[in-house]
Amino acid sequence: MNGSNARNGLVYFSVAFSFFPIIQVPFIMTTMEMFKGMHSLPSHLNETLLELNNPHPTHGSFRSPLCRYASNEMSHIWSNQHQLKWWIQLWLILARNQKKFGMDIADDAISALESAVNEPPTMEEVAVFEDRLRHDVMAAIHAVGAKYPAAAPIIHAGATSQYVKCNTDITRLYESLTLIRTKLLKFMKHLSSFCYEHSATPCVGFTHLQVAMPTTVGKRASLWLQDFEYALSAITFNMHQMRLRSIKGATGTQASFEELFGGYCTVKQLEDHVSLDIGRLLNRPNMGSFPVCGQVYPRIVNSGVFSALAALAQAAKKMSTDLRLLSHMFEIEEPQKKTQVGSSAMPFKANPMRSERIGGLARVLLGFAPIVNDTAAEQWMERTLDDSSTNRVTLAEGMLTADSIMNVLHSYFANGGLRVNNDVIAANVSKWMPFLITENILMIAVQQGGDRQELHEVIRQLTWAASKNLKLGKPHTLVDDLKDAFNAYHINWEELLANVPVGFAMEQTREYLKTLSPVLLEIVAEITDTVV
Repeated sequence: MNGSNARNGLVYFSVAFSFFPIIQVPFIMTTMEMFKGMHSLPSHLNETLLELNNPHPTHGSFRSPLCRYASNEMSHIWSNQHQLKWWIQLWLILARNQKKFGMDIADDAISALESAVNEPPTMEEVAVFEDRLRHDVMAAIHAVGAKYPAAAPIIHAGATSQYVKCNTDITRLYESLTLIRTKLLKFMKHLSSFCYEHSATPCVGFTHLQVAMPTTVGKRASLWLQDFEYALSAITFNMHQMRLRSIKGATGTQASFEELFGGYCTVKQLEDHVSLDIGRLLNRPNMGSFPVCGQVYPRIVNSGVFSALAALAQAAKKMSTDLRLLSHMFEIEEPQKKTQVGSSAMPFKANPMRSERIGGLARVLLGFAPIVNDTAAEQWMERTLDDSSTNRVTLAEGMLTADSIMNVLHSYFANGGLRVNNDVIAANVSKWMPFLITENILMIAVQQGGDRQELHEVIRQLTWAASKNLKLGKPHTLVDDLKDAFNAYHINWEELLANVPVGFAMEQTREYLKTLSPVLLEIVAEITDTVV
């Protein structure tokens, strides 16, 4: 920063605070101190700025941490190379159909574009043009034309940047959701098996994170599964709702195609053919295009997609948080590699790192949803360009984050899977059993003519006294106290204490596994014949 800029900054701040005379003088003095010694930057920062100004940074620059967690498949979908290949495929589809509808396009040009799909220019070749043109689509057009001169005259004819950008974003969103949905289905298969296997294993229930009536390990897991089923439905719905922008032109009116092909019916047929060919590449030929749109596809589409991803994030975070709490009690533990290190300072630690990672990634993914929603709400008229930079970040990073979450979820069932410590669970049930039978005691006494409210107060006082002893590390006599308080009623105490009151937890869980959506039902059927 030179002296002139420093003085301009001082004037700016002085004017900005001219209405606050009390703080103006000390603020200006502080500002002057800030600008001292800032006439030039250290050499290493100058080098950093040059790196940041370069649209094609070297490996010495920042790299998204999501590359550490996301799969190669998802990273490829959002790579520049995959985007370029989609652009070329879109130009080829457009040219083929334009030729079909009478536009004079040489066969050599079509062949050249077909070759470009198979062997596109390198990103380094595209970068040469982008450094000069400062426009990504024009850079790609020139790079393809330079490598395949026969195609140069007809690339992008009648199209706008959003023909390739919007359609490519839609296709990559669809590819990403397909990958996430596939992983989610496989994960739900594992989780369904876990639910069934432990559907009859009693455990202490918790509400408000305080001891409550018992449930079963499988029933608790079925709550996680049901959340994931909701997320699956949301993802599937948004995939079915997704449409292409196809060839709508600069502001959605198809004016350029009217100039090339004349009547509306012809242009509409051309659009349908283009949409059909794009959809075929996604194995969804009936995908179709939006009936109307402005310069871009409706950004509310992105809102729907990220709402579905938010549901996935919520389901994952709920499950991972429960597992973190259960691991604290040693009831359920994550898979641990024999060589895994929990802490550099405390060798004995075995942290629930998978669950912690899911919790962090879910927080990031949930944070994208409001940004995407706001972008959709801020679209002025036919379009405003502030969505471009936002989409570059949110769409790619959001999908990479969702994919990362799915990868960690799958790791729950690797290396032997989640470890259920049945002895610890049984010991916790036994510890709290005198408290857990109180609801049944109350029901039995009421059936025999007791006053529900009076008996409820008796139980409350007895259990609170017993809890106080537990907190002081002293033994309690709750069972004996209950027997004395309810000696007027016919209660089989031995039977009560022998059977954990889990209600219909097992039956509910297994019934739910039978009534899952048809797609998942086929997967569940592979687990065990007794499920269906």
